[in-house]
Amino acid sequence: MKDIRIERLAENLLNYSIKLKKDENILIEIIGEDCIPLAKELIIQAHKIGARPFFNIINYEVLRTMLKDLSKEEIKIYAKHDLERMKDMNAYIGIRAISNMSELSRYSKRKVRII
Repeated sequence: MKDIRIERLAENLLNYSIKLKKDENILIEIIGEDCIPLAKELIIQAHKIGARPFFNIINYEVLRTMLKDLSKEEIKIYAKHDLERMKDMNAYIGIRAISNMSELSRYSKRKVRII
C-alpha cells in the first residue's frame, strides 16, 4: 500500500524545494535502507515531471572497509569521479537514515569529508 505522506513529500521536494524541470538530471543519493521508499517515489515523481533521475546508494559498512586502507591518491580519484558525475546533474537530493551513526567514527573527519 502506498504511503500518501511519502508521495506528498516527494512531490514537494521536487516541485517546490528544488523546482525540478523537464529534461533536467537529478541525482538521488541514499544512505540507509529506510530511505528506499522515498527514493523510489522521488524517481517516480521525477519521471512524471519528465526529468531524468539517477541514484546512488551508499552503504557505510562497505565504505568503512574501503576507507580502511585508502591512500591519498585513491581519495583524489574517488572525489574526481563524484565531481564528474555531479557536473552532469541539475539537482541533487541526499537522503540519510543511518542505523549506526558511529560506522565511520574511527576515521578522520578530513578523510570522510572528502568522500
